[in-house]
This record gives sequence, structure tokens and C-alpha cells, in this order.
Amino acid sequence: MQKLVNIKTWLVQCLVITGLWLVITKANYNALIIGIPCIILALMSYRHLHIEKTDTLNFKALPFFSIWFLIQATRGGIHIAVRTLHPKVDIQPGFINYPMNISNKKIQVFFANCASLLPGTLSVEIKDNELVLHSLNLNDTVLLETRNVEIQVQQLFNSTGNEKND
Repeated sequence: MQKLVNIKTWLVQCLVITGLWLVITKANYNALIIGIPCIILALMSYRHLHIEKTDTLNFKALPFFSIWFLIQATRGGIHIAVRTLHPKVDIQPGFINYPMNISNKKIQVFFANCASLLPGTLSVEIKDNELVLHSLNLNDTVLLETRNVEIQVQQLFNSTGNEKND
């Protein structure tokens, strides 16, 4: 019975992704030459990166997170552009170890990718429940902004950080 449920779930996911592909390509069936491999890769990626049920996606938080994400990405891009085009380069680069309050490994990776949007930061690695960040400026603002990103990600996944899921 469990195998039948998995097949149904897989078929629904396949139909949804194929439907999205057809919407994106305006139902151009010739685009399926590229679409079929992309759909298969998307399904494999989803199956591999599937978030555990203990940390579920909060669909009510998704619109807020999306808007917040776009604002942060834009802010980060503008900040770096201004900083690099300014005649006086004012940077103090270095590494910061940020202790994470997220225990789910897959959500940690998502968080690390989001933290790379902060102006002048880049996630380097996740090591022993710590995120190693490279920053162009070593100051308290980086830690505060990283904590804000972590809170947004926790709210998006209803993650309290207490559960251990690999």
C-alpha cells in the first residue's frame, strides 16, 4: 500500500512540474525536448532534497518571505555596487562563525544560501552546526542581519531548531 501511495505522489509531482513547464513555454510541445530532461532532474532533485515532515513549509509565510527575499537581494546588490564603485574602498574582510539554531541539515543549506544575499557576505561552509561566512566587513551588523535571515527561514519552515533531521 505504501508503494502505491509513493507512485501516486510521484505521478502528481510529475504532472505538476510538467504543467508548470507547459505554462512557462506557452504549451510549446517542441520545448519538451529540453523539458523532459529538466522535469526528470527537477523530480530527482525534489525527491533528494525533500524536507522532512517535522519542518514543513509554512505556505502562509511564503508570500512574506518572497517579498523579503527580493528586497534583501536587491538591497545586497545595490550595496555592493555602491561599495565597489566608490573611490574609497572601505572593507575589513574576514570570516565569521555563526552558530545556527536550525538543526535540519537541508534547511541549514537553504539558510546558508539565503545568508549569502546579505551585502558583502558569502556562505563558505557548514561545520558542526555553525555557518562559516566570509564578510567584507567584520562588524556586529553582519551577525544581526544573519540572525534576521535565520528567523525568516525558521518561520518559512515552521522550524524551531529543536528537532534533529538529516
